[in-house]
Amino acid sequence: MPLYGFTGVYFAVYNNNNGVITYGTPFTPGCPILANINFQFAEGDLWCGDAMSVYRRKIVAGDITFEAKVLNADAQVSMFGATKKTRSLTYNNASGQSVTKNVESVVYSDGDHAPYLGFAGFGPDAVDDSTDKYCAFFVTKSRFSPPNMALQTINSNITFKTPTTTGKFMRDDSTGRVIQEVAICDSEAEARAWCQAVFPQAQGG
Repeated sequence: MPLYGFTGVYFAVYNNNNGVITYGTPFTPGCPILANINFQFAEGDLWCGDAMSVYRRKIVAGDITFEAKVLNADAQVSMFGATKKTRSLTYNNASGQSVTKNVESVVYSDGDHAPYLGFAGFGPDAVDDSTDKYCAFFVTKSRFSPPNMALQTINSNITFKTPTTTGKFMRDDSTGRVIQEVAICDSEAEARAWCQAVFPQAQGG
């Protein structure tokens, strides 16, 4: 899978009802830049007769890094358990006129509890020299931390500082104990539809 882009991304809040896994409404947090999905393995070996006789290696969890152009306020609330706050401001604009405006902010507190999330995305895949397809992925259960903030003065070069969040993923609570799913789709529209279809909705919800 020679991947060379990152086109779309979706998150949805994870729900476990006695082993029946459903998700909230999928949402897009912002224009995606980067996703790194790295597995963690448990492994062991058994030696006898002066040689390795048995070797086992299995996926147990993993690390995720996700970077976007911007993480909108609704996404920060859904992804990290943050809250919103509105402040009423009165100030003089550039023309000297008095302006009153409500400004919404995102508040992080030490009591925040980030939910588990499903994480899906897709990007172009150069399967061969003549036909482009799209590789779509789905991580069933993950949890992320709020991104750090970094600002840097402008000098001879402009350096953009974009929000990057890191998290962990693990097997879900279904009988299949699924960790990740990957599909190769024929078009961007098909990949986008696949990414939305991986989030089963609660009946009547």
